[in-house]
Amino acid sequence: MNRRCTQPIADVILRNPVSQRYRVSVPLAILNRFIAGTEESPIGRTRTAPRKESLISKFLFAFVSCQHYEQGYYTAYKYLAQDDLHLVVHTGDYIYEGGIYQVYYEHMPLRPFSKPEGPDAQLFRRLDFGKLATFHVLDTRQYRTDQLCGDGTKERCAEVFDPEATILGDRQEQWLYRGLDRSTASWNILAQQVPVAQRDFTPGPGQTFSMDKWDAYLANRS
Repeated sequence: MNRRCTQPIADVILRNPVSQRYRVSVPLAILNRFIAGTEESPIGRTRTAPRKESLISKFLFAFVSCQHYEQGYYTAYKYLAQDDLHLVVHTGDYIYEGGIYQVYYEHMPLRPFSKPEGPDAQLFRRLDFGKLATFHVLDTRQYRTDQLCGDGTKERCAEVFDPEATILGDRQEQWLYRGLDRSTASWNILAQQVPVAQRDFTPGPGQTFSMDKWDAYLANRS
């Protein structure tokens, strides 16, 4: 469509396989509008990324996380829409009803290479924005050692010091190290789902930590 969505520039027929009943992907869309009955959305615009070799001096991005409908009213998106951002990073988590990969794939703007194969889905990836920034997008859910000390928020047990406990898995961890070592970007940014910094949930004496976060994988974090 042209800029006012009044004149088609090209027609594309999308065929959705039965296995993806609720997903249609248009990876090259620049302008978009959704129409349902008599209602029409505002015209949306996709901002394409600069080439990897581009010399850019400024890059504005924001991140959003934990999109749990019952616990929030999505007011942050109003303010994100008002800013002239180059990128919004969605770090997760987003599926709280059992984490089914097929549902996740159908409802998230994922590329075809992330299509689930049985219990596995390729989610970690690397994105370059000129020579200024490289985003290393991590997956801290699929490859981790099961939550230590019985999960929950509690005092640390001996398991958190286990050097074999991992939140990334060996293959992803080595992929990350290689990417950081070879990167020529001015900034390397880790986009991932759970807090890395230590967070003590008990005021005053005593300490409790979430066994779901990096706080429970001390050797791996070090």
